[in-house]
Amino acid sequence: MEGMENPFGKYPAMDASGIPTPVCPICLNDWLVLPVRFCKDSYTIVQWGVEATCYACKTELTACTPLDIPDGWKGPEEENDDEF
Repeated sequence: MEGMENPFGKYPAMDASGIPTPVCPICLNDWLVLPVRFCKDSYTIVQWGVEATCYACKTELTACTPLDIPDGWKGPEEENDDEF
């Protein structure tokens, strides 16, 4: 993979696409850069692509969608339901 050196030097940039993920598998950063389409009237996201790049280390990856959520997964808002 010549020519794919990370400009930040901390991690090598690589192609980790193919398995949907909400975080970078290399540096665990959750800031991803991906294409989005906005509604011109409401300024909300109406469509997005899954071809993503990690903001920190520039690794190419596949962003997840709601259909990719594993069975039994609990989000942050659901984890605290047992406390009440």
